[in-house]
Amino acid sequence: MKEIAIVSKSLIVNELLKLIFKQRDEKISFIDIEAIDELSESIVIVDDSIDDLENTLTFLQENDNAIILLGDGSYEAEAIVSKPFLPQDIEEAIKNTPLPQKINKEIKTNVLDPDEIAHIKALMAMDDDTDYEDDKEEELTPFEMLQEGDSFKIKGKEAKELLYELTSFKTKELKSLLRGAKVTLKVTFKKSEDE
Repeated sequence: MKEIAIVSKSLIVNELLKLIFKQRDEKISFIDIEAIDELSESIVIVDDSIDDLENTLTFLQENDNAIILLGDGSYEAEAIVSKPFLPQDIEEAIKNTPLPQKINKEIKTNVLDPDEIAHIKALMAMDDDTDYEDDKEEELTPFEMLQEGDSFKIKGKEAKELLYELTSFKTKELKSLLRGAKVTLKVTFKKSEDE
């Protein structure tokens, strides 16, 4: 059974088409001009009463629709039925309008060759074998390492940040935090070029 879409603003044309298709086995649907972008590879009856007829026809043709145009014969379509029309005019137009062929669009995919797949699997296996505890230690801040009792050396910005953090503690808390630790502090200043 053919499915036919109808695009028309004319109530008279719509009623005539309903009467014609009532006795036929095609399935029809009336489409608003705003919904024509959903049509592709269909038979579409377009009434010349719609606004912006030329652009509508062009759009429908670009989407691989077969068009039966009712009325104005100055446009290109698969079939043109002039007004006023009889039921046999519509039947003849449908009979002579082939259903658009479904276009098989080739889908291109980037397939990996077996060597690339093996290499990726090896990398994934290596990633699973890594010891995440080492990574965890590297992610700890100097203060967290101090709390855990880990030995570390820091310089520059990290050292200043740790000192500022330690100044917020009371003496008792610092003694408890640094119990059993050997702390070496080295302060150097950049010499100015004038000296």
